[in-house]
Amino acid sequence: MKKRGLWLIGVCLALFVGYFAWRHRHHIDIQKLFGGPENLQVVQAPEKVQIWKTAGFLNIREGFDGQPDMNAFYKKGGEPMIVPDSLVKSFSERLSNASSYYYDPTSEKTCMPMPGFVLGFMRGKREVDVFLCFECDVLMVQVGENFKAQADFDPSHNELLRLVKVLYPNDDRVQALRERKRR
Repeated sequence: MKKRGLWLIGVCLALFVGYFAWRHRHHIDIQKLFGGPENLQVVQAPEKVQIWKTAGFLNIREGFDGQPDMNAFYKKGGEPMIVPDSLVKSFSERLSNASSYYYDPTSEKTCMPMPGFVLGFMRGKREVDVFLCFECDVLMVQVGENFKAQADFDPSHNELLRLVKVLYPNDDRVQALRERKRR
């Protein structure tokens, strides 16, 4: 009976340690994603946030058969829209929360991101641009001319998409973007 109790305690301990290691391993480093604490601060407490559709999103039409210019998906297109303060906090909180991202260093998505939107977070002279691809659920962070990192935002797809849809209530293409079932 004593052996059985020790064995059960050992199994429970092993499961606990394994679960803790798994949970710890699957957290993204938010500061690293945004290129450091200064850039993260811009996203968390911006003075102004603007959103653009990417040039690629604007150029692609329904049923387009040709090969799109992939660089156009990483360029701001058209006129920016100022994100109202009522939505800025929601975007900032969602993007700066580790639970908004799926992180597994041994896994990589096989799709080619084609971001449709760019959020520009501004504070002083610093700007942090976040490109959102709702097809792949991959976002790219750009500061200046350099991409700092990219991340898989599957867990926050629906919340981010709802925020974008609020900004473009009369745009049929934006409203046609689909929410995902929870995984």
